[in-house]
Amino acid sequence: MWFYGPKFLNECRSQWPKQPDFVEGLEDDDPELKRVKICTTVSTATVKDAVYRLLRRYSNFADLQVSVSWLL
Repeated sequence: MWFYGPKFLNECRSQWPKQPDFVEGLEDDDPELKRVKICTTVSTATVKDAVYRLLRRYSNFADLQVSVSWLL
């Protein structure tokens, strides 16, 4: 299975197993749910300065993309 994937991938798409549209029955206190809270404060001047420094640091667009993707 590691090299070839699951057997259904060799069949027509119409024969593939159906994916559920949503997950049912999740409780609010389910320990498997990951709770994330994000709080940030950024001034407009700080954002402009950060963008300017990123653009000046990288000589080509591909390197800039890699750096931003790592950041995200």
